[in-house]
Amino acid sequence: MAKTLELSVLNRTTIYIHNIQMLTSIAFESRFENFLRRMVQEKQRNAKGQYSNSAPESEQVFIEERRIMVSANNTWKNITDDTYVSMGAPNQQGVSLSGGTLAIKNFICHPLVALIMRVEYKASITLDKHREQVFFTLGFTAHLPAFNAAGDLADESLDVKFILGPGQAPNGELLWDPNADDKQFYQVRMRAYISSSAAPPMDYQGFPVDKPRTAVPIQAAARPLMPAAPISSFASAKPDPKTTEALVMKDKQIKELEQRMLDLQRREQNITSHAEALEIRSL
Repeated sequence: MAKTLELSVLNRTTIYIHNIQMLTSIAFESRFENFLRRMVQEKQRNAKGQYSNSAPESEQVFIEERRIMVSANNTWKNITDDTYVSMGAPNQQGVSLSGGTLAIKNFICHPLVALIMRVEYKASITLDKHREQVFFTLGFTAHLPAFNAAGDLADESLDVKFILGPGQAPNGELLWDPNADDKQFYQVRMRAYISSSAAPPMDYQGFPVDKPRTAVPIQAAARPLMPAAPISSFASAKPDPKTTEALVMKDKQIKELEQRMLDLQRREQNITSHAEALEIRSL
């Protein structure tokens, strides 16, 4: 009760997420489309084990929309509604650009309230001549916003890597499983700018999207389309001790938050199993 009263009087604000960019690999999206084709084939399999789909193979499946879904979570449940922004198709570098700014209203400024970001794909599949839409959650990540000394939201740049399937998102949604032996080469990242101002920054630098890029051979398409920085560039850098300490503390908080979410999910599953057992005994 005291915690509920405490949260009710905490500072609330609107968080704006500007200049959202998502980085995937072409091979990752190709694997997802192949999964959709296999799903359509299984739906069209008849009793003799044959497939019957009158639609051309090129029109049977395609990714209709890519979404970044964002909500606020207090390690127990979502405390704001989902809001999303549509992302464009990835360019040759695998970079998708957003079509606008995300606004999360009534965000509670508290160290244990995190932003939960999910990648959702809306796909279109054709079964014979009937077209239907299906939704898949591909990954999620949690981010604890930064606050200033007064407890207000501080502007910051965001660069996060999504957790891919198999598994569950904090809201209970199942994650799509790439089911790949080389899954460690796939990753989905997002860069953005978080602010309490509705006006986007003018000098934000995201993923490089304007530089020309050499075509990648098909054999190398399974690896992420991101050049690795030389080790010497990291060795020569001298990090600021205060910045390093703050990053370590933030990483620790995120890990604690993720662990609390997993513990709550296990506890909820145990309660459900126990309730089902009691119901069976009462019959």
